[in-house]
This record gives sequence, structure tokens and C-alpha cells, in this order.
Amino acid sequence: MKVSNIFLVIRAFFSGVKLKDFFSIGSNDQKKKKRSIAVKAGKGLVAVLLWLCMIIGFGSFMMMFGFTFYSVESLGHLTGHGAGLSVVLATFASSLMVFIFGFMTGTDVLYKGKDIALLRSLPLTEGEVISSRILILLVYLIPIHLAIVIPALVVLFIVNPFSLASITGSLIVLLITPLVPAALSCILTMTTCRVGGRGPGKLVVQMVVFCAMLVLLSLFQVGGMQYFSANLSMEDISNMGGLIAFLSVNVDKVLRFVPTCLWLAGSLVPSSALLDSVLSIVFGFAVFALTSWLLSVSYVNLASSFEAGDARSRKSKTKNVQPEYRRRSVMTALALRDWDIIRGSSSFLFELIGESVVPLLLMTVYGIMGLLDDISMGVGMLSQFDFFPLIVCAVLLLMQGVDMISSTSASREGKTFPLNRVYPVDGMVYVKAKLVVHLIATAVPYVIYCVMALALFRMSIWHIAWMLPLGFAFSVAMCFEGLAIDFNKPFLTWKNPQQAVKQNANGLKSMGLALFQLLILGGGFYLLDRFIGLLAGAGWIAACLAVMLIVSWHFVSKAAEAAYN
Repeated sequence: MKVSNIFLVIRAFFSGVKLKDFFSIGSNDQKKKKRSIAVKAGKGLVAVLLWLCMIIGFGSFMMMFGFTFYSVESLGHLTGHGAGLSVVLATFASSLMVFIFGFMTGTDVLYKGKDIALLRSLPLTEGEVISSRILILLVYLIPIHLAIVIPALVVLFIVNPFSLASITGSLIVLLITPLVPAALSCILTMTTCRVGGRGPGKLVVQMVVFCAMLVLLSLFQVGGMQYFSANLSMEDISNMGGLIAFLSVNVDKVLRFVPTCLWLAGSLVPSSALLDSVLSIVFGFAVFALTSWLLSVSYVNLASSFEAGDARSRKSKTKNVQPEYRRRSVMTALALRDWDIIRGSSSFLFELIGESVVPLLLMTVYGIMGLLDDISMGVGMLSQFDFFPLIVCAVLLLMQGVDMISSTSASREGKTFPLNRVYPVDGMVYVKAKLVVHLIATAVPYVIYCVMALALFRMSIWHIAWMLPLGFAFSVAMCFEGLAIDFNKPFLTWKNPQQAVKQNANGLKSMGLALFQLLILGGGFYLLDRFIGLLAGAGWIAACLAVMLIVSWHFVSKAAEAAYN
């Protein structure tokens, strides 16, 4: 295995890509039209406001991380652990996020890259190819890692004296530690692909494993909270000495359970920096090398199985094209095509569909742990308000609003989207087909969560009579608005599927618009209900939803005509 060949493949993959592309929000304008000064100024103002909101939000998270890590670093000194406890915590959190997101996107990068077939004509070994794919995946995950560990490193240099060990240890944290979770996510991806066999079973197994991971993490979190409350009395909480003693013992248990955390913490301290730094580096490269060897054993077979599965799917569709089109309408065929695009990529499936089941999984975990009654009692004060059911409904509507299934619909098709103009199909047929997919992905979970909320908070079952129509109308409006935004300026030049969703400005615009509209709906209802009456507030919500549906239908009609006709 030649290291030069590995980096040559990586350079070829990212040729033409600038560093800012990994941190930017992508969107490309396919229609170069002359615009008036007022339109340009308006678009510039919207762009400035969007970036300002993003900067404020990102800065708030960084400040929150900074204060948290500062408290942890101070706690480390008080409990006798010395410097680096905040960095250890940040690295653990980063590793967890890298592992989860690496598993979500691993199949697309490792086995379904469009450039994999071209690599077979080059004099490369399987180990060199898979090593390059792991590092390519790591490049896509590195922004998540940096966003979590950089605040901890800043706190480390503020609280502790400057030393050579802190610099070398920081480089290990930045460059070496992400290798381990990325490699482990690749092993899990390979395992699920092999267990799933050929065909759609791979995605089914991956979804099951993903849900199981979320359940285990939730159980771990709930178990930790219960252990903390059971072993720490109110007297210990009020007594700083008792609190520090309790945390010192338990932090020691956690660090000893994961030896790599001890090595990482030691690499930041001058007294043991050399040995622990060597151990951290050797461990990181050893896990990476072992992963490359394990994946290379079955890499060709798995990559070929994905290609063969796609080929069989295309062949079966071609063979049965006449019977299929006789039984299905054009709208149904387009809706199925949209669904095929989503399930054809693990990134799309996890981002758009997998996130819809997260609340259901959390409620299941809380039910198993017996915490549903505690949650219900915790919102007892809010339930005293007459409009408490509307608050519950607003939370469920917000879950619909943050879904990007429609606001990235055209972008997910990539460079094949312009081919839609060849088909003799009106643009509104595409809109109706995408509306069906949107309702299945958002309205169906909404109904389930409404029923669960009514049972959990012991509200009257008759609330379902207004919650369902309200949710349906809001879902339709969100679909039309998201499609109008994405049709107007789709992001079609992505190289990795996760860019079409995570780095798509259209998704952020749609989420921001949904939040703004919910604030208008809720704020207007509160004022009218307080000063006039409940009927006035209900009339305000009905009028606003009617306006949203009419306006969004108008804009999506124009956008669809321009995009498809």
C-alpha cells in the first residue's frame, strides 16, 4: 500500500473544490436573468439577514460550548484531574457525533461514489482505494469535529499556562482523534451492508441499526440522570465539597473505563505528554489501518453488489414498463420516482425520513424507563392555560416545519433535474406528486404524535378534530413553500448527497420561513384571545392558513412552470 497513491486519489476526488465549499451553504442559480436594482437589493438584504441569523445562531452555540467547557475545566482542577478535562469531554462528544453522521453517510461515500468505477482502471490496490474513501468521508465530517473541539481548546489555553505539551496535544485532538470514530462508523457500515445482503435489505438493516443506536443513547442518558439523582442528595448539591467529591469519583470511573481518554488527557500535560501522545497516535493509526484491512477484504464484492442491485432495478423497470404505466397514473409514477431517489441514498433516507422517527423513539425509551408520568407532571403548570393544546400543536407543527423533504426536492435530483423538461408533463403534476411524498413523510407522523400527545397529557380526544385539519393545512403550505424555494434556485452541483440536504440554503430558508409563520400564528392568536376572545383567535389562525395556502400555491405554480415548462 502506497501512501502517495492514497493521497493522489483524494486530491483527484476534491479537484476543483475549494476549502470554503466545506463550510459554505450551496445554491446555484440556473437562470441568469437581468434583475432590477430593487430586486437585487432585496435579494442582498435577504442574504445578509440569513447569514446574520446563521452567525448569531452559530455564535450562540459556541458561547454555550465555551461556558460549558470552562466549567468542566475548572471542575477538573478542583477534583485534582488537572488540565484537559474539557478537551476530553469535547473529544468524546465529537467522536459520538462523527460516528453517528459517519454511519449515516458512509454507504454513499464508501460504496456508491460515482468515481469508484473509474478507479478500477488504475493500478490501485483495494487497501489504497478503501483508505482513500475513509479519509474522504473524514473530510466531510471534520467540520462537525472542529465545531465541538475548538471551543474546548480555546478554554484550555485560557485557563492553563501555555506549554509545548498543550500544542502537541491539541494537534493530536484536531488531526488524530477523528480517525477512530470515522473508522468505527465505516466498520459498522460494512457490517450492515453485508448483513442486509443484495437489494433494499441494506437500507432496512441500516435504518434498524440507526434506530437502535438512538435508543441505546437515550437509555444511556436516562440511566445516567437516574444514577445521578439516586446517588446525589440535595445536601451534596448544596455542599460544594460533597459535589466535588461525588464528581471526582465518578469522573475517575468513566476515564478508567475508556483508556484512550486517559491517554488524551495525559498528552496535554507536560509531565506525561510524550508517552501518552505516542499511545494516542499509535492507537489512532492502528484503528485506521485495521479498518482499512477489514474493509478491503470484501470491498469489491460489496461495491459490485450495489452496482448490480441498481442494474437489476433498472432492468426490471425497463422490462415491466408497459404494465407498470398501464396500472399507475403519471403522478403516482413521479411520486414513486421521488421515493426511489430518497431511499437510493442513505444520507437522504436518514436525514429526511429517519429524523421523523426520533421523537417516537424517545417517547418509547421514556416509556420503558417510566418517565412519561414525570414528563406529564413537568408540564402541569402549562396545562393550566386554556390554550395549552394549541402549544402542543405548535410544537408538533414546528417538527413539520424543520423537515426539508420539499425544500430540497429538486436539489436531490442533482444534474439530472434539467432532463425533466424533456418529459411531456406539466409542472403542476410534479408538484402534486411531490406533495404526496411530503404528506406521507410529515403528515402521517404528525397524526401519530397528535394521538400520543393527547394520551400523554391527558387531553380530551375531541382536540383531534381541529388539530388534524390544522396540521394538514400547515403541511400542504410548507410543501408548496419549500418547493417554490427549491424550484427557483436548486442546488444541483453537489458531489456528495449530504451536501444536497445539509449544505443547501433552500432548506434553511424554508425552516426560517416556517418558524416565522408559526410566530405570526401563535402571537396573533395570543393577543386576540386575550383581548377579544377565543373565537377571534381561532379566526386569525384560519385566515392566516388560508392566506398561506393561496400565496404558496401561486408561487409554486409560477416556480414549477419556470422549472419544468
